[in-house]
Amino acid sequence: MLKPNQLGKIPKGLIETYQALEDFIIEDISRRIAKAGVTDTAKWQMIRAQEFGMANQTLKKKIATVLNISEKQISKIFKDAAIESLDQDNVLYEQAKLTAFHIETSPELKAYMSAAIVQTKGTMKNMCHSLGFVQDAGNKKIAKSLSKSYIKALDLANMQVSSGVLDYHTAVRQAVKKLASSGVNVISYESGWHNRLDVAVRRAVITGVNQMNRQMTDYTMDMNIPKDEQYAEVTAHMGARPSHRDWQGQVYKIEGSTSEYANLEEATGLGSVDGLCGANCRHSYFPFIPNISVRAYTEKSLREIDVEPKKYNGKQYTAYQASQEQRKLERQIRQSKREIIGYKAAGLEEDFTNASIKLQMQKSEYNKFSNAMGIRQKKERQQVNEFNRSIAQKSAWVSKKG
Repeated sequence: MLKPNQLGKIPKGLIETYQALEDFIIEDISRRIAKAGVTDTAKWQMIRAQEFGMANQTLKKKIATVLNISEKQISKIFKDAAIESLDQDNVLYEQAKLTAFHIETSPELKAYMSAAIVQTKGTMKNMCHSLGFVQDAGNKKIAKSLSKSYIKALDLANMQVSSGVLDYHTAVRQAVKKLASSGVNVISYESGWHNRLDVAVRRAVITGVNQMNRQMTDYTMDMNIPKDEQYAEVTAHMGARPSHRDWQGQVYKIEGSTSEYANLEEATGLGSVDGLCGANCRHSYFPFIPNISVRAYTEKSLREIDVEPKKYNGKQYTAYQASQEQRKLERQIRQSKREIIGYKAAGLEEDFTNASIKLQMQKSEYNKFSNAMGIRQKKERQQVNEFNRSIAQKSAWVSKKG
């Protein structure tokens, strides 16, 4: 069993690796758009082809490097998670004088872990072959691959300037802003589904780890306890989505139900995409042995797990609504940081300054809102890897100067 806060922190290192990839892509394309300039049609076609070839080669090489790094990270993430989860369950088994299990000595548990690692590595590989940008086109969003997005941005900027619609500076600024606003997405071209790269990575890891731990928990319970005597307690956390809040923190019967204990699958939707251990769910469950186990979550603690609804700028927020608003502010901060990276790469000093001022205002609003709601500030979710110390210092300096 892993607690929700442990599950939430697990993908951090891997997310940072893929955020670094996203930032590299935005920086590289922004620099190339600014470098291309505007020239006559014949020369433009030559520059366009040359730049496209170099950009394609650079991005493919970078993606391959990131995949290699992430595969090592995934192996470590899942092994550490498996060991930690088993160690926590073993405390109860040892107390009940039952068999403790360890990943090194159990072929079955090793097989669960290995399968989860292979599946998640495959997911990351597929994601890296489906990267692109998503931009508004009237009332719908259009998703294009990295290479097609780059060529479109180049052609549009050149057309806008050569036709006199925009000056060079404005055309480049608009191109960079569109890339930063979209961020790099994982795209399914068949269904049209798309999701931000960091969000997709987080979901894949949390879901994969949680489902692996579920298999391990089920196996160790089956080896230690008769099926009709198995019970499990579900974890709980503040700000749970409304559909999960009612069943979190309770004890359930694995098979069947009693007047005291509801059935785990029926009550929680275990196994479904939106249920317990489903997509991006941070809840899990762990063995509960009546007359030996002590509940981790009392009814009183569950009633008090969420802070009381609070008002900010005239609007009232529940704990869940506050967590969603906080994430919205975090996304806005990351977008501004991506803009700053792009503007710096394109040599757009005035836009760099304006974006830096906006960023400081967003950070201030984020701090005020989080403090007013009484929720922890999650600075790690605001990170943008290429927003390194030198860029951060320059951004902070120009915002104060401005």
